[in-house]
Amino acid sequence: MVSLAVIPEYRRIGVARALVTEAMDAVTKRGAKEFYLEVRTTNDAGIELYKQLGFETYRRVQYYYHDGADAYVMSKKLTE
Repeated sequence: MVSLAVIPEYRRIGVARALVTEAMDAVTKRGAKEFYLEVRTTNDAGIELYKQLGFETYRRVQYYYHDGADAYVMSKKLTE
């Protein structure tokens, strides 16, 4: 399990896309067939980014975050 986040001053310039893409490439090379991530249900920019990268909403988890916020679990099938 890995946690990735982008500090506010580096958002919206491609850092998150690069981090997720690199992480997917790394696990694909190690034989992973699917990639999962969690995102706040209120994080519209994050959800849109993940959809652009080919992720689909897998399920919703209530009270996932420490502040009580819900999360979407999103998944993507991986290919080499």
